[in-house]
Amino acid sequence: MATHLASSAVRTALATGLIWSTVVYWLAGGARVLAGTGVTPREAGYTTYFNVPYAERGKEELLLDAYIPNGSGPFPAVVVIHGGAWRMGNKAQLALHAARLARAGFAAFCINYRLAPAHKWPAQIHDCKAAVVWVRRHAAQYKVRPDWIAAYGYSAGAHLACMLGVTDPKDGFEDPGSKGDSSVQAVCAGGTPCDFTIIPPRARWLTFWLGKTRGEDPELYRRASPISFVDPSDPPTLLYHGAADQLVPLPPVRRYVQLLRSQGIEAELVVIPDAGHILAPFVPTAIDSVVSFLRKHAGQKVEARVEKGDRVPGSHQGDKRPEREDSGRTDR
Repeated sequence: MATHLASSAVRTALATGLIWSTVVYWLAGGARVLAGTGVTPREAGYTTYFNVPYAERGKEELLLDAYIPNGSGPFPAVVVIHGGAWRMGNKAQLALHAARLARAGFAAFCINYRLAPAHKWPAQIHDCKAAVVWVRRHAAQYKVRPDWIAAYGYSAGAHLACMLGVTDPKDGFEDPGSKGDSSVQAVCAGGTPCDFTIIPPRARWLTFWLGKTRGEDPELYRRASPISFVDPSDPPTLLYHGAADQLVPLPPVRRYVQLLRSQGIEAELVVIPDAGHILAPFVPTAIDSVVSFLRKHAGQKVEARVEKGDRVPGSHQGDKRPEREDSGRTDR
């Protein structure tokens, strides 16, 4: 995950952070969300469908959890992609964010996908594209607008969300087992690894996932990088990032945003003061910015509010305001 994955100590820190984030998730009420108890659908404003199969990989079923707003719809949809360095994590990781999206009027679909080292790249993007196709194919059943599906992810999930945004069939990443439209109409991503071409040629940090070093296969690393596929057809994109992130450095993210803007894409970057890689998604600014951005681009009214219960115990905003950089929007 960028240049700071060099040491086993950092990889251990990432695993520890995932455990910590899971504890916070449960303290925040994620256990009730996951179990479907604690609030009724009427009280929550949405209905949840757990462990829905969206694809088959041999004998393995890939599952998703659907958070569908109450009402007749149709609703804009968001495919929500968990992090975990492409080797751990699951669809429950961003459950609180999915619940917030559902309360904001979006049909949110949290997905599992195949993990390394058992499954090397590009298995992960194949699964994400299959999920988008599945959501579009089941639009009527889940009250979804098939013309408007966004991707949202954090960390490794952010990388995958961006790859959904910048690649199309000509790039060769479509799922071989799915036939349909895998395009997304907006991308939101946090803590995003977006450029693997900067990794030293002999470094083995990502061989568990990519299978080779960059020196052995530079084209593999280039094609795994969202920054390599930016063009004028890409959707509006929001990225948020912790200013104190030591796992995924901020400079490549700034370059990615600038490249999007240079192609006429509306791209925003929200920098969260004092937040590291693990804390950033739990700071309310993160999901607030995502909801606001998606509402704007889905044609919904933008409301600057945080609903009761959205803040996570243990998170804080402090006295510093997030840095929202100019969107660089242009007439396309």
